[in-house]
Amino acid sequence: MQTVPQISISNALPVIFVPLIVIVVISAMKDFFEDYKRMQSDKTENNMKIEVYNKEKKTFEFMSWQELHPGHIIKVRRDKYLPADTVLLFSSEQKGVCYIETKNLDGETNLDLKFADQRIHKHIRSEENLHQDCLIINYEKPSPLIYIFNGYLTAKNNDKIPLGPDNIILRGCSLKNTEFIIGVVVYTGHQSKIMYNILTVKKKKTAVENLMEKFITKIFYIQCLLCLLCSSSYLIWYHNNRNSLKYLQILVSDDNYEDQPVYNFLIRFGNWVLIFTNFVPISLLVTLEMVKFIQGITMSQDEKIQYTSVQSSNLNEQLGQINHIFCDKTGTLTQNIMQFKQIAVGYTIYGEQNYEFCSPLSDEEINKYYPKVNNVDFRDRLFMNIIKSEDSPEYEKVIHILFLLASCHSVQTNFSSGNIFYTASSPDEYAIINFAKFSGVEFMGIDNEQNICVKFNQKEYKSKLLHNFEFDSTRKRQSIIIKDFNGKYFLFCKGADSVISNLRRNDTDDTLINCLHERLRNFGAQGLRTLMLADREIEENQYLEWVQKYNNAQNTLENKEIEIEMLQNELEMNLNILGATAIEDKLQYEVPETIEALKNSGIKIWVLTGDKIETAINIAYACNLLDDSLEKAIIDSEHENEVVKFLEETLENFKNIEKNYNNNYGNKNSFQKTLNCALVISGHSLIHITKPHIKILILNITKYCKCVLCCRVSPKQKQEVVTTIRENDKSAITLAIGDGANDVNMITASHVGIGIKGVEGNQAARASDYSINQFKDLRRLLFYHGRECYRRNSQLVCYNFFKNILLVLPQFWYGFTNWFSGQTLYNSFIYQLFNIFFSSLPVMVYAIYDQEYPDHVLTKNKKKNYYEQGLKNQLFNPKVFWVWFASAFIQGGVVVTISLYSLEQTFVTPDGHSQWFWASGTMIFGLIVVISNIKILIMSNEHSLGSLVINFGSMFSYLITWVVISNINTTEIYRTIGQMFLTVNFHLGNILAITATSFFDWALSLYQKWNYNSVTEIEKSLPLKYETNIQAKQYLLKAQACINVKANNKQGFILNSRKGKGSKYGNTGYAFNQIEKKKQIQNQQMV
Repeated sequence: MQTVPQISISNALPVIFVPLIVIVVISAMKDFFEDYKRMQSDKTENNMKIEVYNKEKKTFEFMSWQELHPGHIIKVRRDKYLPADTVLLFSSEQKGVCYIETKNLDGETNLDLKFADQRIHKHIRSEENLHQDCLIINYEKPSPLIYIFNGYLTAKNNDKIPLGPDNIILRGCSLKNTEFIIGVVVYTGHQSKIMYNILTVKKKKTAVENLMEKFITKIFYIQCLLCLLCSSSYLIWYHNNRNSLKYLQILVSDDNYEDQPVYNFLIRFGNWVLIFTNFVPISLLVTLEMVKFIQGITMSQDEKIQYTSVQSSNLNEQLGQINHIFCDKTGTLTQNIMQFKQIAVGYTIYGEQNYEFCSPLSDEEINKYYPKVNNVDFRDRLFMNIIKSEDSPEYEKVIHILFLLASCHSVQTNFSSGNIFYTASSPDEYAIINFAKFSGVEFMGIDNEQNICVKFNQKEYKSKLLHNFEFDSTRKRQSIIIKDFNGKYFLFCKGADSVISNLRRNDTDDTLINCLHERLRNFGAQGLRTLMLADREIEENQYLEWVQKYNNAQNTLENKEIEIEMLQNELEMNLNILGATAIEDKLQYEVPETIEALKNSGIKIWVLTGDKIETAINIAYACNLLDDSLEKAIIDSEHENEVVKFLEETLENFKNIEKNYNNNYGNKNSFQKTLNCALVISGHSLIHITKPHIKILILNITKYCKCVLCCRVSPKQKQEVVTTIRENDKSAITLAIGDGANDVNMITASHVGIGIKGVEGNQAARASDYSINQFKDLRRLLFYHGRECYRRNSQLVCYNFFKNILLVLPQFWYGFTNWFSGQTLYNSFIYQLFNIFFSSLPVMVYAIYDQEYPDHVLTKNKKKNYYEQGLKNQLFNPKVFWVWFASAFIQGGVVVTISLYSLEQTFVTPDGHSQWFWASGTMIFGLIVVISNIKILIMSNEHSLGSLVINFGSMFSYLITWVVISNINTTEIYRTIGQMFLTVNFHLGNILAITATSFFDWALSLYQKWNYNSVTEIEKSLPLKYETNIQAKQYLLKAQACINVKANNKQGFILNSRKGKGSKYGNTGYAFNQIEKKKQIQNQQMV
């Protein structure tokens, strides 16, 4: 538009290209830098070399990854990465197994075991025989399912060898503890499973950005409205006064548009569009993006939260507005370093801290007589004496369970210097296998004939491993089928008690089951992780009949997984319940203090865990999520009707309490602060959360709760919970934090995802927006970095709107002097430099380095709730925005009035002429530059030499530019600087204008800071008189007691009070406390 002569305000020169080019170049440089790094990374990976078999030369040759295609036979050596999804043919190990690390795929650092079917060895005995035989592989189409692969290999004799997930190694995995493997490529490039699982995550936007976009739209509408108003006003004025304008010598001709109303309107409308070009700050997005990028670097370099990584710096200010935190437990709140503590065998618990009848094993005894193992804290002398005494009535039960623990697992063995080292897929299994070794039953590994080798009393026992049904989050159990050293077939099973107990034999002693469940609840009350143990003896004929069907199912391609699961379930029934294990996982450092601080700031915390309800409640007490002032409502039922009924009654009771409370005390806003309640809900009940009516009930109940615990939840349910809150509560700003691959869905579903670099790998950290080293780092990340980024970025956005409105609207005010004829006030070149050189750097320095309070004060958040301003969106909301807008609108009018009066009304040059409007416009522009930069000085809470140099340097750069342009005789402001600086009116006008605008801003800023700092402590009490508060509390407790009476009789639900010293949970969280509380724990009982 600037190049159209009729409407141009820059002599048809596209001067807007100057700032536009600068903005585009900066953005392009940043994008080029990021794209170049990605290109170099892709190029490096594509050009990596791999050994590929050349059939003609009968040898392996090097080839680049990008040249691979399905059918190539490749050789991968130790510590090298797989270039494609590859079916394993054989390895350097005699039994055809290999160890791989999958951390690039799923984040897990533990080694996985893959193996080549031994039947392949009949056809290909070594790499020298690769050219002698022909094998045809039939397999399924590419899919994103990492843990599923179906196919079969056909040999010349039509021998079909089934292929499954254990026979394929995926791209991105690395070979460990194995010299080499040889395999055939099946999926390459974008068809590989890792490429299918690279999700295109929808770009996240902060609440500030969403609101900013709305304001930009509104500003655009205001711009259009003003353009319409100004052009219409001029058209009306010209129509009414055109006969008295002959002195302007407007000639009537075909090219004259003044007497053509429509054409004249369009021309004036175009003039005003160009005049108001900077109404919408085009530099805002680039400035904000650069500031966030540098803020992210500052976070990652913070020495007080070391190892912090920022993957999405565009969410910085969102960290200061979090009101819902969804937290994983294991590895996030706890250390994920397991210690084996107790074991239940039948009716008896071993390992309890009660040594009334038998003294515990001493450190000296353990070091002298027992194997040195990690992750075991077990000192029960009675248990060890049973193992040594074959005459003991409990001997066979104990030894049988120990053999089960030493056999039913996925632990792999490595030998080094004559010693055995275990590699486990989970810390729990590592603790269990070490406990078996500590007790004298040592797992020695699996030999070439797939025999499980177990050493006991200096004798090695071998059991043939026939099948391994692996653990997953759906089955919640692991089973193996063995043929033991006596020739008997057994199924060993371990898993969640809620699953195993439902698979027991019908004739199982109910007393035993009830006793064992009591033991498990006791374990949970101590915060211990539990597993139930069971077995089943299988008749040989039954097994042979079953295995035939199982082999047939493995050779099918359609519905293979469903058929296999059904056959596995067929054997995993009628189980003999044997006992249970209990493993401790202590809290991380400063977790209770961190959660207490988060709660006090007003953030609602949800803990989502796979543990049982008792364990979750105990952990919640240990980490200060729950306390004795809270009522807890427990929902644990599988039946939808029961869940709905209880939810409806609970919600109705809450509403009645709130209604009566408001009628009695008349303060509607204080009720939720007075009612202290926590909701505990199981995964069985959460299954129904996707149903609309149940979803609404749970959401309404959680509004009355200060914290929520979700127990026995799967990774999918974690995501559903986060998504439900996010989609149904528009005011919720969610943060999800976890450390494992099972937390990735939850992390990506939240507004902000935090990953912890933990024992379970780096998958969560890689998928997150921010990654930290420990949970306690979250406190500083939110309270200091998040709070300050929200404050500074909110100010940055408001300031950018302010300075642009202040720049543009004086031309609107000046329009009243010329009836909105579309005359610009500013030199077009200087006008375009405003957002680039005269006002950009100071606000960036402010947004990166300004600090309102010391970092330790904000991190502690104790003097008052500094974080509250983000929770309540106090710094960037419609009210705040329109106050900034009105301030710029009024200050623009003040600047125009003072400038016009100083120069055009009273200023007379030595030759008797008054100064013209270009001088007034130059004075106005200069004042805007000064006022805009002074605004930064007023906003800033601290000043450094560098910030002052940049601030005053921006003003000085305008002065230099004015000097240069003023000496160019072709410009409108030629020689204005010399004339204006020689008169006192110009200087007095500047002083008056700055005083009338900036002094007012400074006084208002001082008042706001004084008013904000007047609060010295966090407000925890209600805005009622003390006596009224006491009465209100008593009333609510009575009402809650009524709920207890109604709820306690309902199956599957508990609404329980835990108050006072006599509470059965009074001493909670022993297993997770940093301070030992052994004596108090001994007297605890679980009802």
